[in-house]
Amino acid sequence: MNHPGTAPPFTGSDLTPGIVTIERPGSAYTLDHTMVHQAVMEPDTVTLFVRGPRRKKLSHAAEELMPPMETWPAPAEPGDQAVESRPATVDEYMMMRDYLIRRRLIN
Repeated sequence: MNHPGTAPPFTGSDLTPGIVTIERPGSAYTLDHTMVHQAVMEPDTVTLFVRGPRRKKLSHAAEELMPPMETWPAPAEPGDQAVESRPATVDEYMMMRDYLIRRRLIN
């Protein structure tokens, strides 16, 4: 239910496709804060999302493009369980860092 003064739910029908890319190992790119994106990862893919300064008051996903949490695949190392977006704890950060070092993705 929408509250007075709030926007209706954001869905895929609100989007106009722009670009589709296949990123190769070692690639990097940036997205403007106005862009909506979807990332599909192959097994053993490591993707690092670095968020810059907040430009909008609210971030959200297109409802039907975000699968329900109960359908998410089992997490791979380094996390223990799938969780909704939140800051990483220091222990989680250390586990992620060690995971990347072991795979020689960072040093």
